[in-house]
Amino acid sequence: MTAEERSLLEALDAIVGSEEIRAQIYPIIERVCTELARNEKAQMTWEPIPLAIYGGALPSGIRSSWVFVLRGGATTGAERHPNSHQRMMSFEATGDLQVRAGLADGGEGPWQSRIL
Repeated sequence: MTAEERSLLEALDAIVGSEEIRAQIYPIIERVCTELARNEKAQMTWEPIPLAIYGGALPSGIRSSWVFVLRGGATTGAERHPNSHQRMMSFEATGDLQVRAGLADGGEGPWQSRIL
């Protein structure tokens, strides 16, 4: 990880760690959790977070923010997002985010766990 990427991740962590911002995100999390509880067949549910919640604090390159809630023990399968950079955190509990080694080169290497 480059120093620039580490700095960006630390800035994002501080932003979502803000009590003011968390207070605005919690109702979204509650809605998404409620939807997952209602839909017993779903592995996960999600909803976008309006960028306005962050009050201009996000770096300019960030164009979307989402809440995903995964059912405990869920395996959602592989996804590829070749035209974007994804950064994830766990708001509550832990998870195993698996990524392919060599992603910058097409992600053809072995899967590697990244515990959230």
